[in-house]
Amino acid sequence: MSEPFWKLERFGDHLERWIEQEQPPPELRQLVVDWTFALFDNPYAAGLRRDRDQPNFYWGGIPGTVHGEHQVVTCGFWIYEETRTVICYGYATLSLPL
Repeated sequence: MSEPFWKLERFGDHLERWIEQEQPPPELRQLVVDWTFALFDNPYAAGLRRDRDQPNFYWGGIPGTVHGEHQVVTCGFWIYEETRTVICYGYATLSLPL
């Protein structure tokens, strides 16, 4: 098996913290975990938007995670092309609209 093109940093700790704090249902947790693993292939295809004020920072609602009374799971991360690194800022469940 070949190595992924992108290296992910701090995702595991932030994901565990989100799960401990939010205690999401198993199907929502699995959606977020699957989305996170897809970042190894292409973080630009994650469905998040680039922040105009912070170079390389992407943030937004994770596609497919709208649940409850207008809530969505969000994530933020920085993309560093020169080192092929994606660094997690964190996960949170927020109310819509964002």
